[in-house]
Amino acid sequence: MKNTKKSETGGGRYSLLTESNFARASAGKLIFLDFTADWCPSCLEFAQVFAAVSAEIREANFFKVDADSVAMLDGLFGYTAVPYIIAVNDGKIAAEYEDFPRTAESYGKWVRRQIARYGGNR
Repeated sequence: MKNTKKSETGGGRYSLLTESNFARASAGKLIFLDFTADWCPSCLEFAQVFAAVSAEIREANFFKVDADSVAMLDGLFGYTAVPYIIAVNDGKIAAEYEDFPRTAESYGKWVRRQIARYGGNR
């Protein structure tokens, strides 16, 4: 997928999700989204966790979403705060990650549970 980017915080494996590539990225697939914003301290903290888990778990597709620039996705998912961290299965919210503290161990276990439930890369 285009726009694959290495994280500045540790070499994550994820792509940037936009309104133009959402349908293709999510159709018939389980994907993990991190809605984030540059001005958000909690988002910057979670960026390290997201990067570590996305680099480790190869059987899943991970995407960062710039919450300030994707109005259509904002309306589709109805989030009110960032970071907003979700699993999307076939274009619909499958699960929200709400654990605190947000650690790589906790997030990695949550991702693996979603893969076990919905299937990995398909």
